[in-house]
Amino acid sequence: MKKHLTILFILITAILAVTSCGDDGYSDPYNCHETPNMDKYVTMPFSITASINSMDDVNGGKKVFSAGDAIKITNPYILAEPSVLAMESGEGKATASFSGELKVLISATLTPGDTRLSAALLNTNDSIYNNGDPLMEIFEISSAEEGLQKYGSWSCEDFAYHASEVTITLTQKTAILYFDIPVRDTKALISIGNIFYRKYLKGNEIYAVPNGTSVSIPLFDINEAIDMNGQGKARFTIKVGGSEDFLPKEFSISKTQKVFFSKGNLQYRPYDGKWRFAPYQYHRCFAEHTNVGDNYSEWMGEDCWIEHFSWGSWLEGANINETSPQITISNMPIDKNLNLSGNCAIGPGWRVLTIDEWLYLLNERSGADRKKGGVEIDGVLGYLLLPDDWKTPEGVKDFIYDFAETEMKAYSADEWVKMESAGAVFLPASGMRTGPHVQLTGMGACWSCTAADLEKARAFYFNRIMLAENQSPPTVGFGIRLVKGKD
Repeated sequence: MKKHLTILFILITAILAVTSCGDDGYSDPYNCHETPNMDKYVTMPFSITASINSMDDVNGGKKVFSAGDAIKITNPYILAEPSVLAMESGEGKATASFSGELKVLISATLTPGDTRLSAALLNTNDSIYNNGDPLMEIFEISSAEEGLQKYGSWSCEDFAYHASEVTITLTQKTAILYFDIPVRDTKALISIGNIFYRKYLKGNEIYAVPNGTSVSIPLFDINEAIDMNGQGKARFTIKVGGSEDFLPKEFSISKTQKVFFSKGNLQYRPYDGKWRFAPYQYHRCFAEHTNVGDNYSEWMGEDCWIEHFSWGSWLEGANINETSPQITISNMPIDKNLNLSGNCAIGPGWRVLTIDEWLYLLNERSGADRKKGGVEIDGVLGYLLLPDDWKTPEGVKDFIYDFAETEMKAYSADEWVKMESAGAVFLPASGMRTGPHVQLTGMGACWSCTAADLEKARAFYFNRIMLAENQSPPTVGFGIRLVKGKD
């Protein structure tokens, strides 16, 4: 009899435990479970006042709360699941009131002033605002407005719980990243913490990215960190203009390597030690035979630039200010192939081609014989190099160099603008410098970074008819045209 009474008591207890949950199934927090393995919880009313702090440099104005907006409250150690607080008032404003319930684990302690919670904006009508979750990926978007609507993240990651009068500020955590890159398929490395993305940029693209994202573009020596708070903005633009630093088309310098040429010859101002690229490709610093004085003593004005460099003087740490330097090739930073090493003074990533690379570009790349020759640009003599995928722009006569022709191929300044936009390179016949004396003789010269031996370095001479390799003392001043590699 005792055995039967024990069994009956157990059954009654089990039935009472189930039915005590009530209509919502959770009135008895000690015995109700959403799933058999879920911890028990109690429901508690909770309300907050939230303000939204949104950067206005992306969408033209501060964000305000919209219909369907809600606040998601989380803390996996305190709450059984995220709680969604509905908006009571404040639609169309930057501050609104929200209320709902928290499902607090029985195993946890909810202590006013000490327990920390997180809040994020979501919308119960649409799948927007990244569904109230932190943005941990990058997304290509068509506009900043689309990016903020779909992937915008506004959150308060740490605030103290109170039973009443809780006020928080939701801070924008999604940035809009614009790329304006003149070279298609440029490799960009985008990292979010330990997550890395490799993108090959098409040119003009827009991404929604989390705050704290880092961007690296090796080709252009770009390394930028997205810091919305520190920089006070949410719109970030990474722009590299072909007209600012380099030309937009590639030139093959070996079977596997391609480079981009700088927008003009290298120039230096003795007045203040400033480096630059020529303001346009057919620019020359000297209009006639000129004596710059020993160590440029007669060429020290703000408008006095030089374009003739002794071999290796374009490198960091070289003595650029001597017109008659004592150069010993054996003391130069050269490798086993007699090629100079070191960083260019104008900035990282730039370099001078080796003699082998020059020879491949001039003679061995596909169609090399049709992509070079003497020309005149706006009255300036020089030598033309055309990129690998050259297409003659509309309104410009085709360049077909014929050694037997006596008439110089000539292009106007307006025609040259179109040719340059299509990637054409022009080496002006800017003469040479010996000591303090500059001679313009209708001839140009350009250094390679390769020494011929311990007494001479290898260069190219060119005029309206031909381009030929030569070997010259390293103290002579020739032109320098820098390149950047694609990878």
